Amino acid sequence: MQPESGDRYPRRSYAVDFLAGLAQFLVATAASTAIALQSVRTLTPFALLVAVFLAVDWLWLGLAALRRFSSLATIARQAQSNARMLGAGALAMVVAHAFGGDAVFNHQAALSVVAVFALVDIAQQIGRYDELS
Repeated sequence: MQPESGDRYPRRSYAVDFLAGLAQFLVATAASTAIALQSVRTLTPFALLVAVFLAVDWLWLGLAALRRFSSLATIARQAQSNARMLGAGALAMVVAHAFGGDAVFNHQAALSVVAVFALVDIAQQIGRYDELS
C-alpha cells in the first residue's frame, strides 16, 4: 500500500478487498490439490478451478461498482485481463479439440495459453507498480 493511496482511493473497503483476495487464495489452494486429477471429460476439476479463480475478480468488480469504490478502474483492468485469459484459454481448448486433441492435450493447450497471458499480466502489473514509486 502506498502512503498516499488514501488520496487516490477515498472510497474503498479493506474488508471487501481482503475477502476478494482470500477467495482467490482459497480457490488457488483447492486447485493445487486438484492439479493431479486427470479426466476424460471436457473439463477437469483443475481447469474449472482456474476459471473460478479468474472469475473472482468479476464478482469483486460487481461489488465495487455497487458500492461505488474509487478503485473501480483498477479492479476493472484486472477483471478485463482475467476475462481475456479465460477467453483465450477456452479458445485454445476448442481449437485443440477441433484438431483432434485428447482431453489431456486440450487442457495443456488451454492452460499454457492462460500461463502466457498471466506472465504478461504480471509483467504489466510490475510496470504499473514501478510507475507509482
